[in-house]
Amino acid sequence: MKLSSPLVVGSGPFDTPETAKECQAAGAGMLVMHSLFEEQFAAERAAEYWSMEHGAGPDEYETMVQIDPAEDQAFGLTPNEYYELLALLKKILTIPVVGSINGTTPGNWVLYAQGMEEAGADAIELNLYDPVMDTEVSGAEIEARMLEVVKLVRRAVQVPLAVKLSPFYSSVAHLARQFDNLGIDGIVLFNRFYQPDFDIRGQDLKLGTSLNLSTSLELPMRLRWVAALYGRLRAGLAITGGVHTGEDVIKSVLAGADVVQVVSELIVNGPKQIGLIRSRMEEWMTQHKVGSLESIRGAMSLQKVLNPVHYDRVNYLGILREGAAAAHK
Repeated sequence: MKLSSPLVVGSGPFDTPETAKECQAAGAGMLVMHSLFEEQFAAERAAEYWSMEHGAGPDEYETMVQIDPAEDQAFGLTPNEYYELLALLKKILTIPVVGSINGTTPGNWVLYAQGMEEAGADAIELNLYDPVMDTEVSGAEIEARMLEVVKLVRRAVQVPLAVKLSPFYSSVAHLARQFDNLGIDGIVLFNRFYQPDFDIRGQDLKLGTSLNLSTSLELPMRLRWVAALYGRLRAGLAITGGVHTGEDVIKSVLAGADVVQVVSELIVNGPKQIGLIRSRMEEWMTQHKVGSLESIRGAMSLQKVLNPVHYDRVNYLGILREGAAAAHK
């Protein structure tokens, strides 16, 4: 797709009609909706089966099974409500709208993807969120499961597909290549797992989670891998996590990114921040006499940088030496 801007609103709380229109007005080139979770599919099917067996409706199911209202509300929208919102966004926006699916197991994804395509999604992002902690599951098994998911969805829908990966694989580049071979249109690097935390303030120890927004300090890891993949895949490349400023966007394009996804910055400062990021990008381009982003895309990638050793382990050793020298001053 040809976008008016490389600034993409990433999956998050920005797909209400009013907020989505604000994002578009501020200069966003595309909007990714919040995710549908595979757990919703399981809950939806359980309600249908119970209703058929007992001749009752969904309200009776919630009462009899004693669903926790807080848990039921955690997902926000039912799948059908999600498709309705997607269709509405397509009517009121001129920028592309992308559906998002979050899960791990084959099968459930296909129906969600087909529902999004029927509702008018311009593309679908497959958010492969699978932090496996089972000591009996190998890395090869995890990757095979994800590849099977993507293969099934690719066969089921015609719209462009993007895969959103985490950095926690033994060979990110090889896995990206395998997805590329399946006909995926975009690779999004990287997913941010929300980590568990321990609440030790009271007498009862509790396990909880905390929402830690990204900062620009997270960007270098994304730059490294996009720079390594640039020019080696058919799929387009997107950076997500760590993009907060116009300078962050310029760096991402220099590494080889086609687009960047902005989330945390918009959560903190609102959709208007898109315009400020874009203005800073334009200032940098004017100062450096850059006519278009395309002219600098990939200029700092592994294939084009004058000294590729800076992407190598040797550079790590050099940083350690510099740190040791600074500590002795």
